[in-house]
Amino acid sequence: MSLLRWENSEDSPVSPLPQPLKLLYFSTAKYEHDWHCTLHTHQCIEIFYIVKGSGSFRVEDTSFPIAHDDVVVINSGVAHTEVSSAHDPLEYIVLGISGNDFLLGGQQDQRYCILTDLSTTRPLLPYLKNISLEITQKKAHYQNVVQHIFHILAIQLLRSQSAASFTSKSGNVNPKCAQIKRYIDNHYKENITVDTLASVAFLSRSYLIHIFTKEYGEPPISYLTKRRIEESRYLLAQTDYSILEIGLMVGFTSGSYFSQSFRRLEGISPKEYRRRAQAEAFKEVHQSFDYI
Repeated sequence: MSLLRWENSEDSPVSPLPQPLKLLYFSTAKYEHDWHCTLHTHQCIEIFYIVKGSGSFRVEDTSFPIAHDDVVVINSGVAHTEVSSAHDPLEYIVLGISGNDFLLGGQQDQRYCILTDLSTTRPLLPYLKNISLEITQKKAHYQNVVQHIFHILAIQLLRSQSAASFTSKSGNVNPKCAQIKRYIDNHYKENITVDTLASVAFLSRSYLIHIFTKEYGEPPISYLTKRRIEESRYLLAQTDYSILEIGLMVGFTSGSYFSQSFRRLEGISPKEYRRRAQAEAFKEVHQSFDYI
């Protein structure tokens, strides 16, 4: 007869997950024609499990492919969006987590990570399905069950070789500044002024500019302009919209103002940036054919 026995004593070392580590929301999404691929941020971690389909994930100025059984972790305050393949529609599960950031061992880019090793990602799916079932059935104390299942899922992530830990960010960001930054990230295409931001945060114009500049090293309108230029770089490289159309799409009031702002920040005109981006893409395509 074989017997496995384990006893939990008070002297046994236990390494609890950092607190507060809490599942804020759980949702599922499926690509349809009303899908809006707009960069946005959250003041929490998001974990995506790609259930079906393929596409790409964009994190600020970085893009990478995604496919079924991939897991993407986006840290708080990082602008991101998902882009589905039209012929292989994306389906994914997303979890929002409060309190901490997900840091990667040996990786300098702390904005995100993508896990593609099936031995790491596939064991997570049963926990996600159990969470979904609990939320659907809503049996007694299901909220507690959901949190406990989530904690097990988080430990499974921490066991992967890529993941180092969940950890609190160093320093505390001013909540009002974080609110304004999040508003700009989500509404940069709109007509935003200092008065707009002041009304959102219930602050005076001067105090808003003071605390935002102190927190992020630049005034809010400068950050807004950079945010718009960042989006325009992607559109210039990846689409065939005219320069005027792109300028208006990202929130500039005229083509000339867009071109002037772009040249000031990038050192070249939007037209030249597009020419260089297309030339680089053409070069990469030919290099891939040469390799084949």
